Amino acid sequence: RKRKGISPIIATVLLIAITIAAGLALYGWVSGLIGAGTSSKLTGATPLTLSVASVTNTASSSGNTIKVTLVISNLGEHAVTLSGTNIEIVSADGTVYTGSQIQSASGGAFSSGTIAAGATVSVALEFTAPKTSTTFTLSIVGATDSANEPVIANSVSFTVS
Repeated sequence: RKRKGISPIIATVLLIAITIAAGLALYGWVSGLIGAGTSSKLTGATPLTLSVASVTNTASSSGNTIKVTLVISNLGEHAVTLSGTNIEIVSADGTVYTGSQIQSASGGAFSSGTIAAGATVSVALEFTAPKTSTTFTLSIVGATDSANEPVIANSVSFTVS
């Protein structure tokens, strides 16, 4: 008795169909990974944007009193409460100003301020630095939002002359 296999035409059609099905499955898997990786929504963190509205410098015998008006925008879905320990200012020479060294421009230590989700606020800060022209970088460090998720913020630089 003679045994016959499938015809070469049917074998070719089956191989093409299997290749197309595998290609479509691979495309769906890869586009799902890429789509998930390029989402514009940050999950698990509250983003803040920082910008400097104004800087004034008043010289005295003890150094420069530098007043900075900082604009903070909360782009997240949860409120953020910042305290003096969350604000860090670093000079070009590496001197770090934090906590009680940063005062509220209205007087006294900067204690805390809450920024509602989607809100933008202005915060006036002041600190005393040596009498030199330099660039400072202001950052938000160690802050969490009302859902206890970390806060991500850009750093902002300003120059005092």
